[in-house]
Amino acid sequence: MKKEQILLPDQELDRVGKALRPYLDAGAENVKPGVAYRLAEARRAAIASLEAQPASATVVSGGTLTIAGGVRSRLTDWRFWATGLVVAAVLSTVGYQQWNEYVTARDTADVDVMLLADDVPVDALLDKGFSHFLREEQ
Repeated sequence: MKKEQILLPDQELDRVGKALRPYLDAGAENVKPGVAYRLAEARRAAIASLEAQPASATVVSGGTLTIAGGVRSRLTDWRFWATGLVVAAVLSTVGYQQWNEYVTARDTADVDVMLLADDVPVDALLDKGFSHFLREEQ
């Protein structure tokens, strides 16, 4: 089972750290040598693992932009995929509207060409009696 990681804002971390400092300083004076050694080893291991992780800031070097956390952590974040879905929905909506306008303009142009190429004058086509005459003739 994977635990959810909760990140606190920097201001909150500073406030909690300052509140705990007096208690930690008071307890540090009474630490046994074996416990102090294990704490020092744990600190060294934590610093070594921290140095192995990528930087948590955006770095620009050599004309390339590196985003903190790397690509792998971005691909597992649901917000990345939600943003992608929203962008895809917006682009498909805009694309559909453009295509619809194109089809409407093409159909209108086809009707205009047929009217202009026909031998019958436009006034005759607009006359209601003329359309009735054409139905009876067929």
